[in-house]
Amino acid sequence: MIRFFLIFLISILGQNCSLYLQRYAHFSAVLASAAPSLGLALFLFLWPYPLDDFWLEELPLIFFGASFAGMSQGHRLPNLPSQLVSALIFAALFFAQSQFFKGYGGALGTSACIAVLGSMALQELYAYGKKKWNP
Repeated sequence: MIRFFLIFLISILGQNCSLYLQRYAHFSAVLASAAPSLGLALFLFLWPYPLDDFWLEELPLIFFGASFAGMSQGHRLPNLPSQLVSALIFAALFFAQSQFFKGYGGALGTSACIAVLGSMALQELYAYGKKKWNP
């Protein structure tokens, strides 16, 4: 349970770093994803104390993959609840399928895409239900 909580927190951090840099600092989407990921990698590389495998191997994967979801345009994840749902979906996918994430590749981007699409679908269902039940 603690492991999932850490994955969720790292996912939120990676996604929101990318979102912030893209929307408010006006970085390009790719730079908004790459800059914080590089910063995290350098921080972990230069950390003077020995770290567990989770911190050295999985944390950068989670952060980098979640930053892909943060590359979304503003209307895809317009508010904090949709961003949190997207990060939660990504964390759940990573937690459930972590044996398939052996390296940086298509699996992280696909998981981020599924997370954003899932969040968008839940937004649409919420809006439809609100419209249907509150005429």
